[in-house]
Amino acid sequence: MPTDDLPETFHVTTDEQLRAVSNLTRHRIMAVLRFEPATITQIADRVGLAKGSSSY
Repeated sequence: MPTDDLPETFHVTTDEQLRAVSNLTRHRIMAVLRFEPATITQIADRVGLAKGSSSY
């Protein structure tokens, strides 16, 4: 997905979204994916998690 299609900001409007972004592990994964796509293996390596934990 080209980054031109992404909004500069994202407004959290539901409890589910808040739970997703308030989780430290998910926050770290989103930071990895902010600028480029990555596989589960790449995410796990960059965040320091097992692949299973990253994919969950």
